Amino acid sequence: GNPFDNFAPFLGELPYQDKAALPKVVAERKQSINDLKIKVEDQLVHAHFEAKAV
Repeated sequence: GNPFDNFAPFLGELPYQDKAALPKVVAERKQSINDLKIKVEDQLVHAHFEAKAV
């Protein structure tokens, strides 16, 4: 099920007390994580390319 359906018992005491704001925070953090993942993947490809060039 949707974790936001059980908001009160699990997350009600955390700083995210506004249930309506939490999905936006989660979406922003997921986007940030995805952006970092893409950056790391690019760096890893570059590092492998350089390692083979040595």
